[in-house]
Amino acid sequence: MSDVRENPKTYGITLGYSTTDTGDSTYQTVSLGLSYRPWKWLAVTGNIPYTIIGGEETIVDDLGGGQYRTNRFTYDSNGFGDISLMAWADLFQAFKDPPEETECNPPIGPPALYVGMGLKLPTGPHDYLDRKKYDYDRAYSNGEYSDSDGIYPSYFQLGTGTLDGLFGVYYQQRFGRFVPHASLTYTLTGGENSVGYERGDSFGWSVGTKFLLMNLENSRQFYIQAGLSGVYIPSEDVDHSEDNQKAFSQRKGKVEDTDGAFSYWDIGVGYDLTENLTVSATAMFPLSNDSSSSTSNSFDSMFGLSCWLRF
Repeated sequence: MSDVRENPKTYGITLGYSTTDTGDSTYQTVSLGLSYRPWKWLAVTGNIPYTIIGGEETIVDDLGGGQYRTNRFTYDSNGFGDISLMAWADLFQAFKDPPEETECNPPIGPPALYVGMGLKLPTGPHDYLDRKKYDYDRAYSNGEYSDSDGIYPSYFQLGTGTLDGLFGVYYQQRFGRFVPHASLTYTLTGGENSVGYERGDSFGWSVGTKFLLMNLENSRQFYIQAGLSGVYIPSEDVDHSEDNQKAFSQRKGKVEDTDGAFSYWDIGVGYDLTENLTVSATAMFPLSNDSSSSTSNSFDSMFGLSCWLRF
């Protein structure tokens, strides 16, 4: 939930593009966002991402005697990722009487406090396989097969392969030209996927504000924005890949450098071309990362463009 207007429209369509660089990999995503308000206090939203991922994984083998061998694997993924669906209820709108007639643009706008829940569907592929990586895994397997032999690392996959629960809280209110906002989110992962990989749950947060440079005709805005955000993953991912050649399961255990806290700062600008059409641009950079580049949360920069049509 973001950029809630004081007089929201019934339908909304958002087309966004973002590019993210982690140093070892790049992510380019085109996303289609849809929103529908059956009532003023309730919003149903959906997001459909199409992502192109390219990058490299490096594995160093210790051969003993101070000798090492570097193995590099190049991965390319592209296609539709996991679709997310959310329902958001504005508690201030749901439990208040109809508003009285007021001036068009009062100094302080009405507060918006949305509580949301939804699902992330396992629509994106999560089991892309690389033949070179498969041969490497098999060479070290001593004849034992694993569900994850040759599988791309999780951060090169377009989907997670699990049905996840999504929960969120979003607050926004206008004070003159300033429009501060804050959010909290929680993702409850659906456990182990079909190749034995289990991601950890995650918490997200954000605080920021828009500053209205102009509020044209009481309905069109030209603004700049700035904010802080972050992701906290309390536990590492777990690889449960099984050895299919034995009577017992070969537990690979926790995956290093997949937990931690990540924080970012962002800036942006937006302009309402018409009362119903907004274009915006954002840039995001890391403040601190507890983990290595073994996660898509640990990136060097992210840039985005979006177009929002509402009617």
